[in-house]
Amino acid sequence: MFSFLKKSADAAPLPSWRERLKAGLARTRVQIGGLFGGGKIDAALYEELESALLCADTGVAATQFLLDTCASR
Repeated sequence: MFSFLKKSADAAPLPSWRERLKAGLARTRVQIGGLFGGGKIDAALYEELESALLCADTGVAATQFLLDTCASR
Protein backbone atom coordinates (compact mmCIF):
# COMPACT_ATOMS: atom_id res chain seq x y z
CA MET A 1 0.00 0.00 0.00
CA PHE A 2 2.67 2.52 1.00
CA SER A 3 5.43 1.39 -1.31
CA PHE A 4 7.35 4.65 -0.90
CA LEU A 5 7.98 3.72 2.75
CA LYS A 6 9.55 0.39 1.90
CA LYS A 7 13.30 0.21 1.62
CA SER A 8 14.58 -0.64 -1.81
CA ALA A 9 16.52 -3.90 -1.94
CA ASP A 10 19.11 -2.42 -4.31
CA ALA A 11 19.69 0.83 -2.36
CA ALA A 12 23.22 1.06 -1.01
CA PRO A 13 23.57 1.97 2.66
CA LEU A 14 24.85 5.45 3.39
CA PRO A 15 28.45 5.60 4.63
CA SER A 16 28.93 6.35 8.31
CA TRP A 17 30.42 9.59 9.60
CA ARG A 18 33.71 7.79 10.27
CA GLU A 19 33.86 6.39 6.72
CA ARG A 20 33.16 9.83 5.24
CA LEU A 21 35.87 11.39 7.45
CA LYS A 22 38.36 8.71 6.43
CA ALA A 23 37.59 9.27 2.73
CA GLY A 24 37.97 13.04 3.12
CA LEU A 25 41.31 12.67 4.90
CA ALA A 26 42.49 10.28 2.19
CA ARG A 27 41.75 12.94 -0.45
CA THR A 28 43.66 15.51 1.59
CA ARG A 29 46.60 13.11 1.95
CA VAL A 30 46.70 12.63 -1.82
CA GLN A 31 46.62 16.38 -2.46
CA ILE A 32 49.35 17.13 0.07
CA GLY A 33 51.41 14.19 -1.18
CA GLY A 34 51.19 15.62 -4.69
CA LEU A 35 52.34 18.97 -3.39
CA PHE A 36 55.32 17.55 -1.49
CA GLY A 37 55.98 14.53 -3.68
CA GLY A 38 59.72 15.03 -3.78
CA GLY A 39 59.62 16.96 -7.02
CA LYS A 40 61.66 19.95 -7.99
CA ILE A 41 61.22 23.02 -5.79
CA ASP A 42 60.58 26.00 -8.02
CA ALA A 43 58.43 29.11 -8.21
CA ALA A 44 55.40 27.09 -9.31
CA LEU A 45 55.63 24.95 -6.16
CA TYR A 46 55.75 28.06 -3.97
CA GLU A 47 52.71 29.47 -5.78
CA GLU A 48 50.84 26.21 -5.24
CA LEU A 49 51.89 26.09 -1.59
CA GLU A 50 50.79 29.69 -1.08
CA SER A 51 47.38 28.96 -2.62
CA ALA A 52 46.93 25.84 -0.49
CA LEU A 53 47.82 27.68 2.72
CA LEU A 54 45.54 30.62 1.96
CA CYS A 55 42.67 28.31 0.99
CA ALA A 56 43.19 26.47 4.28
CA ASP A 57 42.58 29.82 6.03
CA THR A 58 46.09 29.92 7.45
CA GLY A 59 46.20 33.68 7.16
CA VAL A 60 48.35 36.03 5.15
CA ALA A 61 50.98 36.67 7.85
CA ALA A 62 51.43 32.97 8.67
CA THR A 63 51.54 32.05 4.99
CA GLN A 64 54.20 34.67 4.27
CA PHE A 65 56.25 33.49 7.27
CA LEU A 66 56.09 29.85 6.12
CA LEU A 67 57.02 30.72 2.53
CA ASP A 68 59.92 32.90 3.68
CA THR A 69 61.15 30.16 6.01
CA CYS A 70 60.93 27.52 3.27
CA ALA A 71 62.69 29.75 0.76
CA SER A 72 65.63 30.38 3.09
CA ARG A 73 66.41 26.67 3.44
